[in-house]
Amino acid sequence: MNGLRLDTLPPMRSFIDRGGQWVAGQVALFAAWAVALATFRVSLPVWVVVTGAVLGLVGSALGLAGLRGLGPSLTPYPEPRRGAQLVETGVYGLVRHPIYGGIGIAGTGLGLLVGSIPAAIIGLVLLGFFRVKAAGEERRLVAAWPEYATYRRRVRAALVPWLL
Repeated sequence: MNGLRLDTLPPMRSFIDRGGQWVAGQVALFAAWAVALATFRVSLPVWVVVTGAVLGLVGSALGLAGLRGLGPSLTPYPEPRRGAQLVETGVYGLVRHPIYGGIGIAGTGLGLLVGSIPAAIIGLVLLGFFRVKAAGEERRLVAAWPEYATYRRRVRAALVPWLL
């Protein structure tokens, strides 16, 4: 077996230990959102559609800025990656969880844009889901980086700059 001994490898952390139930929950919500977006459509007033387009663009920009800012530290789990760096600059200087906020805002906006009220509602549910996920994630972040507590006091918004 080319010199590799399985009994010397560190034990793998379980899916649940890393917060996998949160990943499973968000995948289920994404699937429900996609089904609602594709199947439940009505005609909405132009101002609602335009509002949806704006929310979709703003949410997408927020989420993409968060993705770019995290770089190799990105993980779907609430458990930080080993060797990850605490990011406090860029969009993370305005909001602590821009990817989560961006997904919820964009999901709501895209639902309105295409006339899917159920998809827009699921986008709002995603915001609530990510707010609860972020609260648990922040306990892990403080454990990994004690200075995260100071960052959290400085950057008050969890999901949406200046709002939430």
